Order: sequence, then C-alpha cells, then structure tokens
Amino acid sequence: MNPALAYLDAAQAILERIRATQVKALERAADICTQSISEGGLVHLFGTGHSRMPVEEMFPRHGSFPGFHPILELSLSYHHAEGMKDRVGPGSTIGAAAVVNALKCLVADGLTRLGQPPMVLTSSYFIGTEASSKQFDECYDDYRRRVRRVYG
Repeated sequence: MNPALAYLDAAQAILERIRATQVKALERAADICTQSISEGGLVHLFGTGHSRMPVEEMFPRHGSFPGFHPILELSLSYHHAEGMKDRVGPGSTIGAAAVVNALKCLVADGLTRLGQPPMVLTSSYFIGTEASSKQFDECYDDYRRRVRRVYG
C-alpha cells in the first residue's frame, strides 16, 4: 500500500477512536476551562519536548483565543533518534491536534452560550489584514490582562 495512504488510514482510525471514547472527557474538560475563562481566569497548560506542540496549538495559534496559558520548558525538548528504527509520522501528533481543537471548539461554544464569545486569533486570509491586526492586538491585550492577574 502507498505509505501516505497507510498513514492517512491510521490517522482516520485515531480520529474515530477519539470520537468513540473521548467526547465525554472533552466535554468535562471544556466545562472546567469555560468556567475559568468566563471568570477572567486562565487554564494553565504545560508541555516539554513534542508534548509542547499541543500546548502551543491551544494558544497562541490562529483559531485560538485568550484564556489558555502555555507553559513550555524548552530545555527539556532535545530529542535524538539514531537511524530509522523509530516510526515516521507518529499518530500522536494528529491525535493531539484533534483533541486540542475539539476542546477549543467546546470551550468557545460554552463561552458563547454564556454571552462571552471569545476574541479569536484569526488569519488575515479570512478577515483581511486590518481586521486581523486589530483582533490580534485585542486578543493579546486580553491575554496580558489575564496573565497579570496571576503574575502581578
């Protein structure tokens, strides 16, 4: 089989497994995040090595919003694999991205239902350069206000 198609089949199986087994857990996590963010708080996230990628996906990425506080430790992020004995294209990356983005969608929905739709970092491709720049500044102003509550 074509290796790219085999990877895509495996990725689809991961997404189906997440759908079948993790939706309730995502909803519970989203409720906790929604409550904290709606009260002006932060949801602290920690990652090192490759686990920092889903943390960075939560904020600050296009399609994300303030309220998530990424804490990354780059000094623990060095990796080295000898030769090709390790698998290429790990499924954890697509699984993590799917879970992270599903959680963001649930939290955004919860905040919107509370009358507090989040200020989303949005690409200029979708809303134009001027609107994207303005939204970027407003988004980071909100983020700084939230972080200031924690760090003073």
